[in-house]
Amino acid sequence: VHTYRLAPHSKGDDNRDAEEIKSYREKDPINLFAATHENVYKEVLDTINRNIARIIEEIEEEELKIEDYLATLNKPADAVDWKKYKPSGERCVTLLNQFFHEAMADGNTVFIGEDVLSPYGGAFKVAKGLSDKFPARVFSTPISEAAITGIGNGLALSGIKTYVEIMFGDFVTLAMDQIINHASKFYYMYN
Repeated sequence: VHTYRLAPHSKGDDNRDAEEIKSYREKDPINLFAATHENVYKEVLDTINRNIARIIEEIEEEELKIEDYLATLNKPADAVDWKKYKPSGERCVTLLNQFFHEAMADGNTVFIGEDVLSPYGGAFKVAKGLSDKFPARVFSTPISEAAITGIGNGLALSGIKTYVEIMFGDFVTLAMDQIINHASKFYYMYN
């Protein structure tokens, strides 16, 4: 798909040829639709503007408190009954694998990561056997920690319990943009 930016990137920095911009404006799909379906376009625009005005009105009627936007969403935990950890003798990776087999029994759960399908089951075998048992809900991805985490964010936002595996600790920082600049802000940006 070939796209073209009709407006400048920023105010006052558009050094493109005016005729070039004009030619793209004339073949822009929205502009073409507006010119050939003027009444429908106006109706759609009016509906959008009414919806925006309604949303603004609802927001203005709300009693907003700054504390609602600064406070953590986490409720304070009741007194925690700490217990001394008693190692089971099992390897951590074995316990993780057992956990994921139990968690995936919930049909609203997915597991995604690089090379997680059987027979490999991930670099440390955390996903060993998951794709055999739950083939429709275990996904092997391309090498892109940001994409893996971004997909995980989207799935979780749509109500799906999502587990993402980042193959090695060295690559966790590649996922941080999706966590810090996206997942952590969705509630505050989109309510």
